[in-house]
Amino acid sequence: MLHYKPDVHRTSDVVRQAIIPLSRPSGVAYAVTMMEGACSLPDAIVTHNWGNLFRDLVAGICADALGLSEYALVSDLLDTDVVALESMLANSGKIQKTYWVCAFCIAQHSCICQTISAGDVDPVHGTEHPTCDCGRPKSFNNTPEVDASGLVFRLTFVLFVFLFVVLCFSIKKNRCFSLL
Repeated sequence: MLHYKPDVHRTSDVVRQAIIPLSRPSGVAYAVTMMEGACSLPDAIVTHNWGNLFRDLVAGICADALGLSEYALVSDLLDTDVVALESMLANSGKIQKTYWVCAFCIAQHSCICQTISAGDVDPVHGTEHPTCDCGRPKSFNNTPEVDASGLVFRLTFVLFVFLFVVLCFSIKKNRCFSLL
């Protein structure tokens, strides 16, 4: 997403124009692609609003890792000095802290990649977001649990809820926080 502008691009823009295209070859969640298939339990689960600036999502996560109660400083560093932010994270010993964000951890090719909402356009170019023609089976909130061939759908979403509950309430080191 070479035209990325931190002050205008929302999480939904980044998902549509970076995460979905970059994970298309494998069809798995972008986190699986980035981690080369390695699994790790998150230290925190993040809920967020897809309409908010992507920069603010990243800033909130980095601020949490640094133990900050607000993310304005981190947001500014993301805009002006990413190297300084990386140094702060490395020096704090928190650069390896793991966060679970649905945009990265849900396989977008199992749900939203081939459709967009009316009026869902890139704020810089003013063009509709691209859709994906990967052809993978899709599952939505109204998708039956089992299709005609007996294949189980909605597994991604069921696992999302299960993972959220287990990690938030069973594993003491994990936390959940919202960037809504």
